[in-house]
Amino acid sequence: MTATQYPPPERFGETSQSPNIPRHRNWLPGDAGLIQTWVHKIIEEVAAPPNPFVPIISEFQDLIDSDPAIYILFHSMFDEVPPKYKDPELPSNAIQRHEYKNLEGGNATFLNPKVNAMFKKLFNEWAQFLESPDSTTVLNTSKDGWFGPAAMEEMRHASRGDSNWKFEDE
Repeated sequence: MTATQYPPPERFGETSQSPNIPRHRNWLPGDAGLIQTWVHKIIEEVAAPPNPFVPIISEFQDLIDSDPAIYILFHSMFDEVPPKYKDPELPSNAIQRHEYKNLEGGNATFLNPKVNAMFKKLFNEWAQFLESPDSTTVLNTSKDGWFGPAAMEEMRHASRGDSNWKFEDE
């Protein structure tokens, strides 16, 4: 069965009447049917032909691929990542930029003027996105919005300090 032939969520045995499921920090919906619908949509997106990178990402990739010194710097940085961070179960942000800089290869990579010039272009592009209406689609008071009732309650709960989660747990 190909990705575009997956059955609808209810054929997975999950419906909107499914029992509540465990949720990580209450950020996932408790309705298994909603999650299955979302997973089905993601599977279809992944199976579709990939979208091209935005130009700045392609330009950054071209810089890395065309400059042997920068290519080696990035590869040496990634090769130096401690094994505990190479676990595929870890979130992609498990090792942060400041941790890469603490690696010998990372320090050399982030001190390279061409790399820094490319990051400046990248951050300028990101700033333009953040200033656009496209960056605010989730900033609303709807049920799923960042300012919706559930999100506001979670923020109140976390701000009172009665949460066991720490910043390092992210």
